[in-house]
Amino acid sequence: MKKVLFAATVDNHIIQFHLPFLKWFKEMGYEVHVASKGLSQIPYADYKHNVSFERSPFKKKNIKAHRELKNIIKKNNFNVIHCHTPTASVLTRINAFKTRKYGTKVLYTAHGFHFYKGAPLKNWFLYFPIEFFMANFTDAIITINKEDYNFSKKYFSSKKTKSFLIPGVGVDENTYTKKKFEKVVYTREEIALKSTDFILIYAAELNKNKNQLFLIKAMKKIADIYPEVKLLLAGTGDMEDEYIAQVKRLNLERSVKFLGFRDDLKDIIPICDVGVSSSKREGLALNVIEYAMCGLPLLVSRNRGHLEIVRNNQNGFLFDYNDEEEFMKKIVEIYENKKMRNNFSKEAASSVKKFGLENALNEMKKIYKEYI
Repeated sequence: MKKVLFAATVDNHIIQFHLPFLKWFKEMGYEVHVASKGLSQIPYADYKHNVSFERSPFKKKNIKAHRELKNIIKKNNFNVIHCHTPTASVLTRINAFKTRKYGTKVLYTAHGFHFYKGAPLKNWFLYFPIEFFMANFTDAIITINKEDYNFSKKYFSSKKTKSFLIPGVGVDENTYTKKKFEKVVYTREEIALKSTDFILIYAAELNKNKNQLFLIKAMKKIADIYPEVKLLLAGTGDMEDEYIAQVKRLNLERSVKFLGFRDDLKDIIPICDVGVSSSKREGLALNVIEYAMCGLPLLVSRNRGHLEIVRNNQNGFLFDYNDEEEFMKKIVEIYENKKMRNNFSKEAASSVKKFGLENALNEMKKIYKEYI
């Protein structure tokens, strides 16, 4: 029986993004293996290998992960290995070096290179040389935005290594969609919101890259003029306590609400009025795609991942990173112009169809079929 290995740093990455692809291999008759950190039961996986990956490449536990992967790959004659996330992809490709000589095909999906236009120099000095070297261990480099694709094609492609561009890992259009009015009213009341509130939502991990602090500070000025404008922050993360403390210091408890981890975003997003994101960098922002599929106008920071989704002044607005004045100006413009909101809403839903799960799966099938 043919075998495929999916590798990522943590279980949740596989569960959140790659189950449809595991399912496809299973239906194709493959024995499906997953190597990631954690003890989760992974649907469609015949074998789950708990590997001691750490996100930071400098952690000592990655030496143990290296040995574990070596044994997994040595014991199994994998036909295809598809790796994700920086640390896991490097260790997996190193350990697959010998087996490639016997026909194993190694694919790597870059969910956003850590080096990009405007990135800190340290990112370029550290991550670019690693990716440049690791391209020699890779049959296919799969990217999810045009900037990364053009860069990969120019610097990493060769006779033995091809670069591809796909529309992300896919968002289920049947899950994220507009809801009926009755459901909207009920859900707003559930999370202590009024029908007259104007709601912004940012669904993302609470960390420095997602940059929620920018929105919190902007809300202080917005709330003084438009108290009916509310910001929902859905997610958890290492900056959660600091952000909650900042909201209290600014007396914004009525204007900024922390929802914590939610598995019902498909019901919460449609009750909102605008989808926002203030992140420093993105590979391809799935949260923004989800906003758009639910018909929300978009207001997001200008970066490579957002540029793939937002058509400025068509389905929303882009603002320069950390430009508080521009952000506030666009919020007021969207809030006060109902006709604009409706136009943005209609365009948003239609503009992200290419990022749907079915299309993403079809694009990946084409790539897989080149190597199986």
